[in-house]
Amino acid sequence: MTNEINLLKKCPICAEEVKSDALKCKYCAHWFSVKSVLRRYPGLPLLILFLLVYYVFFEVIIKQDLALNIKQFDPKVSGVIVEKHELMQKHPIINIIGKIANTGSDSWSGIRVDAILYDKNGKTIDILQGYISGRLSPGETRDFAIKSSSCQKNTEPVAFHSYKIVVQNALSEVY
Repeated sequence: MTNEINLLKKCPICAEEVKSDALKCKYCAHWFSVKSVLRRYPGLPLLILFLLVYYVFFEVIIKQDLALNIKQFDPKVSGVIVEKHELMQKHPIINIIGKIANTGSDSWSGIRVDAILYDKNGKTIDILQGYISGRLSPGETRDFAIKSSSCQKNTEPVAFHSYKIVVQNALSEVY
């Protein structure tokens, strides 16, 4: 009986008695030492090293590099301007077509152009959005079209007094 007692040890987590040579508690799955974990999983140090290298390389170096190459879009300094536009309204759909130009030094993509519609008092009554796909390089001009939704339940045209075209947003392509 004393031999049997000496062959047991208490788990420090759940206080259950387990064999003295156990690597892991069979009741709560607590590992008794780092050595026991390494004996059971000999490839663990390599996995930890790989994950550490992955984190440093991808999460730190790559993300910092990408962050350096992203430029905040500012319509006032980007050089992306609306050269001309024309209203073409067909009841009940509003179409605005025009040309946008990049007079700046950076390339931009995913450009959003808004038509802000105002009433007689200058109050905003609607905002129509248009998108220009692809890259707009420095010195390049591109056509755009902004169209009101034709699937609205209200078939009455939006009664607006004036409108303004604004380049609202774009993604930088600085490399």
